Amino acid sequence: MVKNLLANIKYHRAKNKISQVLIAKKLGIKPVTYNRIENGIFKMTIERLYEISDILKVSVCELLGEATKEIEVVKEAEPCADCGLNKKMLAFMMKTVVLQEAEIKKLKTEKKEKTEKTATVKSI
Repeated sequence: MVKNLLANIKYHRAKNKISQVLIAKKLGIKPVTYNRIENGIFKMTIERLYEISDILKVSVCELLGEATKEIEVVKEAEPCADCGLNKKMLAFMMKTVVLQEAEIKKLKTEKKEKTEKTATVKSI
């Protein structure tokens, strides 16, 4: 899903002849940060996705591509009697939360390692 999204962003950016530098400037971030977002190193927020879609003048659904078909299938499933959400949607949401928690843990670990490395360098 993410690979399709990133590939679609790159495709539409190249199609519209927009540089990463220009998009970064419009987003108010450094070009290296945008490069890391587009290459999947940094995760992008929903808000950032909408900002990028506005800059590229392409709908979020078009950027998501095949992923939107998965979401439509999820929406058509039978609703849960307890909460009203369908079971596929609940599973999808839980999977998303688990993936986000794993990413947060990874980022915290990376930040801690970077901080420790910086402290070690400063003490030398």
